[in-house]
Amino acid sequence: MQEGDPFDRDSKTPSDFGEQRRARRPTVLLGFSGDHHWRLPLPEAGRVVLGRGEGCTWVLKDARVSRQHCCLHLSSNVFLEDLGSTTGTRLMGRTLRRGEKMLLKRGDVFEIGDTSVVCQSSAAAASRHPERGGGTAMQTLLRMIDRVAQSRINVLISGETGVGKGVLAGELHRRSPRADRPFVALNCAELQETLLESELFGHERGAFTGASASKPGLIESADGGTLFLDEIGEMSLATQAKFLRVLEDRSVRRVGSLQPRTVDLRLLAASNRDLAAESERGGFRRDLYFRLNGISLEVPPLRERLDELEGLGQKFLAQSSEAHGRATPTLTAEAVEALRRHSWPGNIRELRNVIERAVVLCTGDAVTTEHIPVPVETAPNVVLLAPRARPDAQTTDPSLLNEQARSEKQRIEEALDLCAGNQSRAAKILGISRATLVARLDRYGFPRPRKRTG
Repeated sequence: MQEGDPFDRDSKTPSDFGEQRRARRPTVLLGFSGDHHWRLPLPEAGRVVLGRGEGCTWVLKDARVSRQHCCLHLSSNVFLEDLGSTTGTRLMGRTLRRGEKMLLKRGDVFEIGDTSVVCQSSAAAASRHPERGGGTAMQTLLRMIDRVAQSRINVLISGETGVGKGVLAGELHRRSPRADRPFVALNCAELQETLLESELFGHERGAFTGASASKPGLIESADGGTLFLDEIGEMSLATQAKFLRVLEDRSVRRVGSLQPRTVDLRLLAASNRDLAAESERGGFRRDLYFRLNGISLEVPPLRERLDELEGLGQKFLAQSSEAHGRATPTLTAEAVEALRRHSWPGNIRELRNVIERAVVLCTGDAVTTEHIPVPVETAPNVVLLAPRARPDAQTTDPSLLNEQARSEKQRIEEALDLCAGNQSRAAKILGISRATLVARLDRYGFPRPRKRTG
């Protein structure tokens, strides 16, 4: 018999099982009800019973949960069964009949009593699958944040560059009890280390050359509200140690000051890196990772959300047309199909840029394929998750690269290929700044790209 521990550090991953197929089913359950949160690593095989009774595998502190409420059957797949509960077991909005078994996939949500349970893989690189009939992937995610937003627990948002992690963080704040308090956001990848520390912690007058006046940091500015740190994986280990103390002590000390200031904030963090893998190899503090990862939410890439592409395109088309002071043109079926054939390495950010350029190029009342400046002709041949050899790139030991890093490295290679090595254009396609791209090139051991000739 076990009780939930939101910081269980001994959960297994698909790689521990030694079978790639394990990544195709959830290996961790995250549950939350009010202020009570728990994490349950799932075994390779067997039977896990959830309920209030002492004989259950996992005992829940929820008065609306039956003594033996539901059961998970584990093998190469995971199936959920209702055990005749009083209040029912709801999977993706559907109530299971007694004895009925339904397949659980990563990203699925089931509800028992007042407890919501999220099915996840403990490895951030596990394969994603389309959601079952309960709405699109993003609609499912938005339903999730309605519950997560009400608590004080820290949230770690993962996903590729440009998928909208910042938008999700904003939604978490907007739907939370802190919605009328400050929402302070910082991209850790955009500042040098010395500037990042000053921005976060603030400084006193005379603390360093040029500090002509005292300045509160962003941590102080978020007091009572929400602090969102994007690309937190870019933070140095030294700054991570200082920030960990803030989370533990709930106080911050400005640079050059001996007096700490108490802060009350809710932390949201995001990264396109696998922080679990980074913490294992020493690239990210393990204790900070567990502090951040109270609940993890993953935003799927645009290429796996093509059912949302037309709606997003129409939205960006209306916004851009309004900004340019013109009537909104229609988006033709051919243009939509062209957009669907593109691989979208820059995700939502790239789509927004493409639509904005289409509005500029379109002089009539309809956006057609000639206004869509993306290399759609080559899209079917672009394989993002199967990197091909690049003769002029330095190789890195594959055992040191997690799947997400390999995918990111491949997307950079594809963007550079499409732009003949032009860094500025490649960064625009990827939806990141040129400085961020240069940092990625250095991280993955790329030689500085050269323009092709001939």
